[in-house]
Amino acid sequence: QLYIEALRCDPDYGRAYSNLASYLTAKTDTVTLADKRVMSARDLHLEALRCDPKSATSYYKLANTLDTGEMVTLCDGWPMHQRQLYVEALRHDPNFGLAYHYLARIMSSREDIALTDGRVMSRQKLYLESLRCKPTHVKSLHYLARLLPHNSYHITLPDGRALTRQQLFIEALRIDATHTKSLFQLAQTLTTSQTTITLADGRVMTRAQLIEAAGEEGRRE
Repeated sequence: QLYIEALRCDPDYGRAYSNLASYLTAKTDTVTLADKRVMSARDLHLEALRCDPKSATSYYKLANTLDTGEMVTLCDGWPMHQRQLYVEALRHDPNFGLAYHYLARIMSSREDIALTDGRVMSRQKLYLESLRCKPTHVKSLHYLARLLPHNSYHITLPDGRALTRQQLFIEALRIDATHTKSLFQLAQTLTTSQTTITLADGRVMTRAQLIEAAGEEGRRE
């Protein structure tokens, strides 16, 4: 109600539109403003961009309201799909780690994308940029590991460490010991000659124990 009141006083208060949108959790959720406009989260993020066309956060949040292949028309008349919105967010904030991460998530494994600063990025490079911005981003560590074909490959992180697929999952679990998808994927890296693995917290676990700890949630893509 305070955000609605703020927009009644100043209909061009971009951050109020953006913050109000965060309270709408489902795509079908709407809110009625003081001027009787009924708005979804997408509508609110569009209004936030009308007020501040350079808001990286608004481009990012608007992208998150779209499904793959879906388009949205900005207030200036430009149609954009999800990946263009993430790219636009990165144009305005090259240190926006989540935009790198979610752009990588919607790309195919062998696809490259050109950013507005001229960099051509693979999924792997995008995850590494996400980790440069936030070294503890568990999901970027997890999905970066998933890109490595097997455990003999190393990848060098922005902090200089060269880690294998298995070590990346262990690092993700060091940061978040409850990350079920990393528990499940770590179990898949164990070979017949490696019956147990030691986690960063000292736990020694078998493949069966890792899979049990991952549960049903860990098995889901």
